[in-house]
Amino acid sequence: MTFAEWMEGRSQSDLARVLGTTRQSVNQWMTGKTRPTLYFALAVRVLSGGRVGVEDWMDAQEQAALRGLAL
Repeated sequence: MTFAEWMEGRSQSDLARVLGTTRQSVNQWMTGKTRPTLYFALAVRVLSGGRVGVEDWMDAQEQAALRGLAL
C-alpha cells in the first residue's frame, strides 16, 4: 500500500500534528516531491499498522539494490 493510498480519508494536518511536522511536509510525501526521513518513515509504518513500510518510500533501483544485499 502506498502512503497516498493509506492517507485516503485522513487529514494531512492531523497526521502532521501527530508526527510533529508540517502539513506541507506530509503533502510533499504524498505527491512524491520529497521522501520522509527514516524517523518519519518508521513512524508512518507504526501508525499504519505496517501497511506502509520503509520499502514503500524507495524507488525501483533502491529496492533492487536492497534485494541484492547478502551477508
